[in-house]
Amino acid sequence: MCLGVLVCLLVPTCVLAQKTPEQHLEEAESLVRQQQLEQAVQELTPLLYPAPRLQHIDDVHRARELLGASYWLLKKTAKAEKEWQFLMIARPGFQLDEFLYPKKMRAFLDTIRNTLLRQGVIKRAVQTPEKKPIPTVLRVTQIIEQNNRSTTFMPFGAGQFVAGNNKWGWFFMSTQTAAAVAVLASSVGMQVLPGYPYDMSSSNTTRYNSLRLTSLVSGAVLASLYIWGVIDANVKYVPSRIVKTERTLIKERTADIGPPQPGKVEAYPAPAAGGSR
Repeated sequence: MCLGVLVCLLVPTCVLAQKTPEQHLEEAESLVRQQQLEQAVQELTPLLYPAPRLQHIDDVHRARELLGASYWLLKKTAKAEKEWQFLMIARPGFQLDEFLYPKKMRAFLDTIRNTLLRQGVIKRAVQTPEKKPIPTVLRVTQIIEQNNRSTTFMPFGAGQFVAGNNKWGWFFMSTQTAAAVAVLASSVGMQVLPGYPYDMSSSNTTRYNSLRLTSLVSGAVLASLYIWGVIDANVKYVPSRIVKTERTLIKERTADIGPPQPGKVEAYPAPAAGGSR
């Protein structure tokens, strides 16, 4: 059992160790959207220091953007200024998305830009015609688990666990297990009494009756708990439940990955009878 617990603890660590820097960047972006800023900083810092681990320069800039935003939201403006100074030196014309970031944060970035311009560290970006950036959309994916009603008649809280009522599931599992162990132990105890069933002295008879009473009471408790669990599971039964929700920002161009839809067909009036229209 101890070996199984050790394996369960080590497997997630091995999986995390196999993540690529790009996967860590995606996870950090998700953490920023969820306002889990301290965790986002912990994910982003190793990607940039002591040296950038990301392969593409755009990913490096994205990491600095997210790290600076996380620091700014955490009121650590000095650290945010440092990250955005590096970003601004590499990309003087960089702008924060007005749909994702608050106005005060964008004003703070503009202050950094103006300071670098006055110091001559960067030059003002020349406005050149560029393709409009591809907008991003939020894709929400829900994983739905279908439940079988037959599980509501299973003992040890199975119906509660399937319905997502873990608190009651653990209650029925622990109490029914304890009652079942009591029934089993008292039944075995009656069978191993010295001289049973041929030599039933007064002491053995007293022990036998006590064990028999324990077995009957434990059996009645077990049956009551089972019936209670079945009724509870059927009352709270749900045919399906959402077990996981994933939110991902993707480019609008790749958002529609379903089967192609038929093109739009323009309808024109039919020609007049006997000639052209």
